[in-house]
Amino acid sequence: MPVFMIIVSILLMALFVVVAIAGNRAQDRQNAEIARRRQERVECDETAGALDESE
Repeated sequence: MPVFMIIVSILLMALFVVVAIAGNRAQDRQNAEIARRRQERVECDETAGALDESE
């Protein structure tokens, strides 16, 4: 019985690690997408500002 509990504990820890890594990667992708959108908005604002100054 103790061996079974040790195996189950190790499997649960491994599952936790896998889920934590997967969640971290998903968050990284989300942060990258947000950063890309912000960068596009900044570039659009800079372009619009350059056009306003030339008029």
